[in-house]
Amino acid sequence: MDPARYKLIDEAFEQALDAPDPASVLAGLAPDIRSEVEKLLAAEADASRYLKASLEVAALDSADQFGPWRVIGKLGQGGMGTVYKVVRDDGTYAKTAALKVVHVGLDTDVVLDRFRQERQILAQLEHPNIARLIDGGETASKLPYLVLEYVEGLSLTQYSQQQKLTQRRRLELFLGVCSAVAYAHRNLIVHRDLKPSNILVTSDGEVKLLDFGIAKLLDVNADRTQTGFQALTPNYASPEQVSGGVISTASDVYSLGIVLYELLTGRRPYNVETKSVLEIHKTVCLTEAVPPGLGNELDDVVLMAIRKEPARRYHSVEEFAADIRRFLRGEPVAAHPESFVYTAGKFIRRNSWGIAAIAVVVISLTTGLVIARQQTLRAERSFRGARRLANTFLLDFEPKLRKLNGGTESRELLVKTVLQYLDDVSKEGSSDPELQHELARAYDAVGIIQGMPANPNLGHPVDAMHSFQLAVDLYRIATSGSKDPEKLRGYAMAHSHLGRVAAAEGMDAKAVENFQKGLAIAETIPSVAGKEDLPLRAKMNLYFYFGDFQDKSGKLDEALTLMQKSLAATEQQRQLKPSDLSTRDVAAAMVYIAGLEQKLGRLEYAGATLRKAENLVRELLKRSPANSLYLRDLGNLRNAQCTLFFDWQQKNIGDRKAAFAACAENEQLLRDLAEKDKKSISWQEDHVMALIHLAEVKTGVDQAGAASDLNLAQRLLSALPQTITRMPNHWAIWNRANARQIAIAQERR
Repeated sequence: MDPARYKLIDEAFEQALDAPDPASVLAGLAPDIRSEVEKLLAAEADASRYLKASLEVAALDSADQFGPWRVIGKLGQGGMGTVYKVVRDDGTYAKTAALKVVHVGLDTDVVLDRFRQERQILAQLEHPNIARLIDGGETASKLPYLVLEYVEGLSLTQYSQQQKLTQRRRLELFLGVCSAVAYAHRNLIVHRDLKPSNILVTSDGEVKLLDFGIAKLLDVNADRTQTGFQALTPNYASPEQVSGGVISTASDVYSLGIVLYELLTGRRPYNVETKSVLEIHKTVCLTEAVPPGLGNELDDVVLMAIRKEPARRYHSVEEFAADIRRFLRGEPVAAHPESFVYTAGKFIRRNSWGIAAIAVVVISLTTGLVIARQQTLRAERSFRGARRLANTFLLDFEPKLRKLNGGTESRELLVKTVLQYLDDVSKEGSSDPELQHELARAYDAVGIIQGMPANPNLGHPVDAMHSFQLAVDLYRIATSGSKDPEKLRGYAMAHSHLGRVAAAEGMDAKAVENFQKGLAIAETIPSVAGKEDLPLRAKMNLYFYFGDFQDKSGKLDEALTLMQKSLAATEQQRQLKPSDLSTRDVAAAMVYIAGLEQKLGRLEYAGATLRKAENLVRELLKRSPANSLYLRDLGNLRNAQCTLFFDWQQKNIGDRKAAFAACAENEQLLRDLAEKDKKSISWQEDHVMALIHLAEVKTGVDQAGAASDLNLAQRLLSALPQTITRMPNHWAIWNRANARQIAIAQERR
């Protein structure tokens, strides 16, 4: 807007406000000026009516009864009315709720119509991040009310500050808000009043969107949605809302952008709380926002959301959220800095021709700054690219290789390549907690491939311990002062992985130390509603492998207690979020518990537990018959059944025929896996153990078959690298089985 014209409108508006008869002032104005002043006067009048309505509602006594609902306290008051805390008071059922009384105009018909509209809006919204409508009605004096889900929590900004959330966690919370708003838009509803006080976060970290009080249903048959009743919150209102223009989903995108700006920086781009209507218009519609100053592409994301022109913002909330997700994944975002042409054009249009010469100089300088900015961004993207490549291959691609027969050679090449990338990134020396977190995850994944016991690995336990120790050290930095569930779970699991390798290498003190530290960290992980229960996943893993260690140390009672805790956490996790992974975890815990019960002489219980585990494994194989991990699970189950039916070392059922069938199936399964992936040390080890167990069952009945199995096991063991985890244990078991075979053969002579 031309400054001279703006000054005329401002002066005329002030005169009209002060005049006994505003019409006399308006009559002397030019038509275009008069039109603008009339709009401002109408907006001022609407604001006065809101204030009057709010005062009327505030006069309600806290003892008032609204149908079956009794007021027990006041929750808040705003331009749209008052919200009370109420309880159900008719004996039907006990319920605490929030009751909203809104008086948006002096005409009763207008009030009722608007309330019926809001009730209809809320009734059709069913989303976990939107407060539900419970009830609604009218008092004897025709005062309408709505009863909503009572949400106890802090505003989005207050919660983030109180919890000292990381930037990543704030963005994750904000994505929950975007999900709710996008859902409303799909139901043809624009919220129109998005602000932190309308976005609550509960104590368990769940986002709830409140107050559709000035929301309006989109007219799918119209080109625009507009209202003459300007209900808004100036600090978060879009330029089109302030100017009385077209209202669309782009208006909510703008408000979300302001909310994100405040969430990430602790301040708003504008402050219009104490300004007049005209000043609000000037600030929101004409003043360009100062960049948030976050030092990364989030600046571009936020600024794109709060552009003045609706058509130049994100086209939808989904696009806005998608760009945030790209940022979180370290990918280039769709939002880009303003182009040189656009920036220069805006500069010239905002200034008179008298400073054209200065503008040319400034534009020239801007060109240099833009080029420098682009070079910086290219360097940053290159750096992020290295990190992304490492993490994508390790955390996304590698698990798929793990499931394929014959994938070990590819995994070995993958580790060598990724380690080079990780070393390059580490040399940058950045102390950024987010980078430390990514590096920790990557080194942890590398360690698993290098030498994680009971996992398909490359047989390099010393290298694995080095990688896990690096992961632990990096997680310690990344989680300092953090309550981020993902980071804390990763920290706990890195200790678990280090403990497992230490235990397999005979480093008992180091194993115990890491298991205990991992469990202590797991206790601090907060649960997040609507997401996988990360504390449970961490605990069930640590209890399981700590129990396995205690079992191998001969502490059976301690081992059983830990395993039962692991199973309880695992079953709880499966109920919360059923998945193939949680099903595998339950089955594995059951198999191990059955083995402990057998050692303690509780054979009947052990058999029943194994039958339950088999049902779960069959369930998995039905969905994915060729999955090598599920086939291995079946092999482990058969091995446990074989031992339960017949075993030379401990109490057993004494059914050698059933034991032979189970052991033979286990050996066949593991032979197939080992032949299909000859580079996998784990498959070779497991096949060796299956042959030894089968030979033990045959010993005394089929001496020739037992001898053949033991000879093959010996050849396979001799071909394996002598540094492989658990190798000494394998040879000890083979020697014991071979000695038994020889003794029985001598007795028969």
